[in-house]
Amino acid sequence: MQQFYIVTMWSGGRVNKRWKTLEEPELLAQGTGVRFTDLDTKLTVQVIGSVSVEEYEHGLDELRRAEDVEIPPEDAGEDPLRGERLP
Repeated sequence: MQQFYIVTMWSGGRVNKRWKTLEEPELLAQGTGVRFTDLDTKLTVQVIGSVSVEEYEHGLDELRRAEDVEIPPEDAGEDPLRGERLP
């Protein structure tokens, strides 16, 4: 599994901009922001202010989604959401 990071810039309690990076963002010397290389543009980005960094593993989300999917019943007359038989 490959790790990646989502860097989020916040403004007024709302998401303003998000970036994806493969390297852990570096905390700036002042401690007020981070520096990283954007995965899409390959540019170095410095974000100062309200920033959050989330760490993920590539492939883990697909695994979680697969675990949440219900296998449809063999009987086509059964409602898969309620487990009830349809008229």
